[in-house]
Amino acid sequence: MSPFIKDSSVQAVLEAANIVDVISGYTSLRKRGVTYSGLCPFHQEKTPSFSVSADKGLYYCFGCGEGGDLVRFLEKAENLTVSEVIKHLGERYGVSVEFEEGAGPDTGRKDRDTRLFQLLDKAAVFYQRFLWESQSGSAAREYLEKRGLGREVCNLFRVGLSPDEWRGLQRRAAKEGFSDRELEDAGLLVRQGGKTYDRFRGRLMFPLVDHRGRVVGFGGRTLKDESPKYLNSPEGPL
Repeated sequence: MSPFIKDSSVQAVLEAANIVDVISGYTSLRKRGVTYSGLCPFHQEKTPSFSVSADKGLYYCFGCGEGGDLVRFLEKAENLTVSEVIKHLGERYGVSVEFEEGAGPDTGRKDRDTRLFQLLDKAAVFYQRFLWESQSGSAAREYLEKRGLGREVCNLFRVGLSPDEWRGLQRRAAKEGFSDRELEDAGLLVRQGGKTYDRFRGRLMFPLVDHRGRVVGFGGRTLKDESPKYLNSPEGPL
């Protein structure tokens, strides 16, 4: 089924996964006889035409014709590859996924990506704390309040504030053991003319997350009269 993951692992993951459990996270399902039905998550409808068979491990929509197994569902719903679906389900259901010898993901790249995910998450925490705990964040807090954005909803979306200085995050990251190269790869540091400085300075920070909720970048809105009004992370390894 996958050119990289062992067939035994694929089988073990699919045996452990529950199609009703997974699809229930996308649409409300109600048991009707031997199947489950609900509104189709792939098109707008008012009358349920989406059916899931737990015994067969299949789904089908009589409205739009979309159907298949659990792997197909997650491929379409989350825009994942087959290998990504199997790894995702393996993590969810506690099944170890083994790769064919020499065919697994590159260890060096995987270690690098893990470091970058850690760095970006720590940056999000740093920005959040700076927004709510620093004296410098008072103007940003007032701005958010005027826009009707209370702390509860801001915390839900992990809204933060980057210090209005050239190397605020860079110094903090160095104390945490992260290199300038890692900051560059994460899109948090700019190198120009032999000098380095924080990409985001004095901006409201909105984390951008992937399908698993991991921070992969940021969108930053200026609080001053400057251009650009919005500054986003550049394309990078993640």
